[in-house]
Amino acid sequence: MIRKNGVLLKRQSEMAKGFFVMIDGPDGVGKGTLTNAVIKHLVEQGKEVLELQRWWLKHGWHPPIGELKSRKINVLISAEPTFVGVGKEIRNEIISTEARKAGRKYSARQTAEAYALDRTVLYQNVIIPALKAGITVIQERGFPSSLAYQTLQAKESGESLTMEHIAQMEGNQLAMQFPPDLLVIPTVNAEEAIKRLEKRFEKKDDAIFEKKNFQEKLRALYNTVEFIAVFEKLGTKVVFVDASKPISETEAQIIDILNQYIKSSKPTLSKWFK
Repeated sequence: MIRKNGVLLKRQSEMAKGFFVMIDGPDGVGKGTLTNAVIKHLVEQGKEVLELQRWWLKHGWHPPIGELKSRKINVLISAEPTFVGVGKEIRNEIISTEARKAGRKYSARQTAEAYALDRTVLYQNVIIPALKAGITVIQERGFPSSLAYQTLQAKESGESLTMEHIAQMEGNQLAMQFPPDLLVIPTVNAEEAIKRLEKRFEKKDDAIFEKKNFQEKLRALYNTVEFIAVFEKLGTKVVFVDASKPISETEAQIIDILNQYIKSSKPTLSKWFK
């Protein structure tokens, strides 16, 4: 149950038929690797997969549910922030290092509110209709990122903004009504994380959160009891994956986790996802 304006709301995802997997965590831990492994696995099974990022970049907006149904899409690959509308502005302005260098700064609350609005549009237009239509959704980043990143951002800048405050934002309340069935958080040891981040920084530093000190603190925050409890109370299974292993082993881990979860919690999908 979720509380909004003092009123308890029912977990609406109980009405959904699709399976919702979210892969979230600090930068440089291998979220993209795990997401790509899932895509590859599903394509090999003959599933019809639509990657939203490609759709967004080609069409400039969200695909209508009728389009997904007509194309018989089985799996939707999503990501936050999106690449259209508010999400595009988040990437180009709100979290842009270039904007920061030009003197344009945004508070943790403003950043969280922008993400929540982008999330509202994404969920209303795509995620909720897809889940209700029985489409499996695999999403890289989401509400968990807002809780972790903006809580830490606020702490670093001396703002008064807690996880509870962020959770009460309208778009996040909507996300909490349709929480992921499975939340996968990749982890790597501190030494490996620093190496990966350094390589990223040498190549391009285009987001204000891609700083080693900030990322190290994030790694600790994702492991806190307070953070994990938010999702467990929503009925989400939270699993940490060791992504410091060779890519082939990391890929095998995520597929095994999905299969084991579905067999134990979603038996009706065990033959669909194998």
